[in-house]
Amino acid sequence: MSQFFRKRFTPDEVFTPRSPSVNQEMYVKRTDLEKSLINALRGSKNIIVSGESGSGKTWLYKKVFESEEITYESINLSNASLKGSLDAAFKDKNDRLGGRSVVEVTRTGASRFTPSGVGLEKSGSERSAIGQKGPFETLLSHIRLKAGRKGAAILVYENFEQIVDNESIIKSISDTIILLDDDDLSLYKVKLCLVGVPTDIKQYLSKASRNITTIANRIVEIPEVARLSAEEATSLMRKGFEEKLKYKFDCDRNAFYQQACWKSDRIAQHVHEYSLSVAHAASENGGAINEDIISKAETEWLSQTLSADYAAIESRMNARDTKAGRRNQILYSLGQCDTENFKYTDIEKIVRTEFSKSTKDVGLNIAGNLTELSDGDRPIIRRTPKGDAYRFTSPKYRMCLRTMLKKTTDERVEKISQIDL
Repeated sequence: MSQFFRKRFTPDEVFTPRSPSVNQEMYVKRTDLEKSLINALRGSKNIIVSGESGSGKTWLYKKVFESEEITYESINLSNASLKGSLDAAFKDKNDRLGGRSVVEVTRTGASRFTPSGVGLEKSGSERSAIGQKGPFETLLSHIRLKAGRKGAAILVYENFEQIVDNESIIKSISDTIILLDDDDLSLYKVKLCLVGVPTDIKQYLSKASRNITTIANRIVEIPEVARLSAEEATSLMRKGFEEKLKYKFDCDRNAFYQQACWKSDRIAQHVHEYSLSVAHAASENGGAINEDIISKAETEWLSQTLSADYAAIESRMNARDTKAGRRNQILYSLGQCDTENFKYTDIEKIVRTEFSKSTKDVGLNIAGNLTELSDGDRPIIRRTPKGDAYRFTSPKYRMCLRTMLKKTTDERVEKISQIDL
C-alpha cells in the first residue's frame, strides 16, 4: 500500500541547482571535507571555506552546521558592496531579524539633566543614548540569543569574491575578525565563517589589516571545495534519473553519464543544471531518455548557461587566416586540461599531443600566451596565489571551451557558432 501511494517526484524537486536550502535527498556526502569543517568548528579559530563557483560550498557548510546543531546567520557580501559598507549590511540584517541598532530615545515633558546640568529643569524633549551597541555587536547579540547560552554560533560572510576589489570592505572584515577578541564582543562566543571563490582569502585579509600574523593566527582554512569526482557526479545523476524519477534509457546510460560529467566539468551546480534540462525534456517524452532528447536538452542548457562565456572566449581567438592558429590550439588544449591548477608545461604537453604535426620542432611560447589570456577586462585564466600556475577564473570557461571548439583533420581549431550549440 505504501508503494502505491508513494510520492511521485518532479524534475524540479530532484535537481535543484540554485536552491538556497540543502536538498537532503540529493546531497552528495563529502566525507573528508565535512570532517575537516567539523574539526575546524571544534577549534577556536574563524574558518575559511573556499572553492569554485557552484562547487557546493554553501550546501557543505549548511549541511554540517545543521547536523552539528550550530546556529548561524549569513551576510551576503554582495549586499555590503551594493550598500557601500559592511556596517550598512549589518544594519540591513538587523532590521530583517528584528534587532535594534538605533540607540537614541526621545522623552517629552519636563526633564532633569545630570550630571552636567544638575538641578536644571527643562520642559520639551530630550534625546539620549542608552546601552549603545554598534551594528556588528547588535548582530552578534541576536545570534547568541538565538543559539542560547551554550549553543555554538556562527556568522557567515558569503560571496567573498564580490568584494575582492573593495579594500574598504575587506578592511572592515579584517577588523571584525580582530574585534571578536575584544573583551566585550568575545562574551558572545560567535565565530566567523568566510565563504568564497578565491583560494587566497587569507592573503586579502592579511594585506588589508597590514598585519599578516594577526589575521593568520585567527583563521583556519579547510581544504578547497573542488569539483565532484566522476563517481560522485555519476552517483548523483543515477539517483536522480533512475531512483527518484524512474526514467528509462533508450541509449547507452553509461556513455550519457560520462558525457554529462565532461560537459558539466563535474561542478555540482552545473551537474544539477544539466540534469534538470535533460529531465524536463525527458518528462515530455514519457520519461524516456534518448539521443534526440539529450541533444535537445544540451542545446537549451548551453544557450542559457554559456552565452556570455562564449563571447569572452571568441574575443580571444585567432583570426581565421592565421597560419597555425596557435592561440586557438592553446584555447582548445585548455579545455582538455582536467586539473584545477595547471602550469604552462602542462598545457604545452597537451598542445604537442593534440597537434603533433603542426608543433613538431616548433617553439610555441605557451607561457606568453597564457599571460595574455590572464590579462585584460575579462581574463579567462588567472595566476594562483603563489604565481607558479594558473586556473580558470570560472569553471564555465572550461565547459565552454569543450563545447564551442572542435579540432579539424588538418590540426586547426574551429568554433561552433552559438546558433549551432
